[in-house]
Amino acid sequence: MNIYKTFLGIVFAVLVVAGCSKQLDIPQNGAFSQEDFYQTDEDALAAVATIYNHWRTSYETRMSVLTTLSDEVTKAGAMANFMPEWKERNSFTYNTANEGVGKYYKAAYEMIYYCNLIIENVSPDTDVKKQCIAEAKFFWAYAYFHLAALYGETVPLVDHLLQPEEYHVSRSEAGQVWTKVEEYLKDAIPVLPNKSSLSDKSQYRVTGDAAKVMLGKAYLWQKKYAESATILDEVISGGRYGLWGVDEPGEYDKLLHAVANDCCEKVLDIRVPNDYANYETNNLSNVTKWWGYFQWSSRLVKQDADANKTFCTGEGYLAPRRGIYQAFVAEEGEDGYRLNSSIRTVWQLQEVGVTASSDMTDHDLYFNWKCRGLKEDLMVVASGRGANHISYINMPVIRYAEVLLLAAEAHVMSDGVHVDEYVNKVRQRARLAPKTGVTLDDIQTEKQLELCFEGVRYMDIIRWGTAYDLMKDQGKVTYILKVTKEGNGYSYSVVEDAAMANPNAGFKKGKNELLPIPKAEMDVNGVDHGGNMTQNPGW
Repeated sequence: MNIYKTFLGIVFAVLVVAGCSKQLDIPQNGAFSQEDFYQTDEDALAAVATIYNHWRTSYETRMSVLTTLSDEVTKAGAMANFMPEWKERNSFTYNTANEGVGKYYKAAYEMIYYCNLIIENVSPDTDVKKQCIAEAKFFWAYAYFHLAALYGETVPLVDHLLQPEEYHVSRSEAGQVWTKVEEYLKDAIPVLPNKSSLSDKSQYRVTGDAAKVMLGKAYLWQKKYAESATILDEVISGGRYGLWGVDEPGEYDKLLHAVANDCCEKVLDIRVPNDYANYETNNLSNVTKWWGYFQWSSRLVKQDADANKTFCTGEGYLAPRRGIYQAFVAEEGEDGYRLNSSIRTVWQLQEVGVTASSDMTDHDLYFNWKCRGLKEDLMVVASGRGANHISYINMPVIRYAEVLLLAAEAHVMSDGVHVDEYVNKVRQRARLAPKTGVTLDDIQTEKQLELCFEGVRYMDIIRWGTAYDLMKDQGKVTYILKVTKEGNGYSYSVVEDAAMANPNAGFKKGKNELLPIPKAEMDVNGVDHGGNMTQNPGW
């Protein structure tokens, strides 16, 4: 059953109440009581649809936080004063009131609340209800995985519906969250369905394999390498997934586009139906507009007639940093297939009819090609920048390439088997020579290049302990892509923007390893306000 076709638009109203429940427990306000609802298969399906809807509508928040915190991009954008909270995160000058940091935390606990409603109230007396409970346990674990990785493993543990006297919750004990994440994923795995084969396109909801990958990631984040390797190997040996362009025809630079929506590489993605008539009803704008941020801005570039037939323009944010381009060149050379499927220089854009025509603040010589706007991806071709965001690209959450690299890391840190095999599968698609004796450094490089701009990098470099060295100076100097008119063409250079210099920018050791508990939470539940919550170190 396609949950997105069946349940789109089913959303429960919620009532925000006093105290810590503002973040952690959001009672339902509507026509249903818990005693009357959750009784039938239809009730259970409607409840789980709410979880999927929330997961979809919070996609932009998750991606904007994870991307701007990484060393992959600058804030960029057509206007320097837009999206200031993005710039704050990208330069590590944000504080506890940063909007994205607060929304991410709040959205995770909202999802946990929706999951707890199902886990507590739905009886596992039919196969449909059992699957819905398993999906709720998956998403509960998904939300807590992100909370533990970003805000710390001792975030409050809410594994039931809170009563009013419980709203002022305290931090959990070390290990409690991870233990519950493991428990719920293990519960979900045998219940959730799986694809039948590599070519099976019928599974649109969370699968047992997706739950195994999340369990493998949870083990890896805890340095339980042998356990991680074992569970990830099960996904790989199942033969139900492959690489687009190797196991199925396709070009890498179309992997994150509509043509690859149902490809064999997608282990978990957010479905976006090609249904413009119900676009707003289906709450899709927070998904589709994310790609629009990456697309070059019509205010800053000119497209010739042929380019206008092919490319969409967007907002011009999140331009690739020089470091990610140089990492590609070091591994693949300037003509690297995966490099030129991911990033293009300002001169390469000219070759396809796209000419930078105005100065670009917080921008180097590079543009995102992997996430470029293509008119073939649109639900409807219409005028206006907003219309160029209305695409039907299924947004990837877990790709098979990531599974291979996660498994390779787990093995290189434990028994050493399969490491070359798994990494070389990814390198084969990138048209690179195979390696022998693959090291952790090699895997880290492969992951940086393979999964760039997909919201993976920041959490990786935090857990690897490399974030400080990579980003200690990030944001101290801002660059401008200078565009000079010369006859019928333009020349380009990069200069420092003295007005944007910030000596206080950069990743701070002992502070930025964790995001702060948001100000909104501390104001109602912090120890300084009569509550029980303490702030993370350095904040």
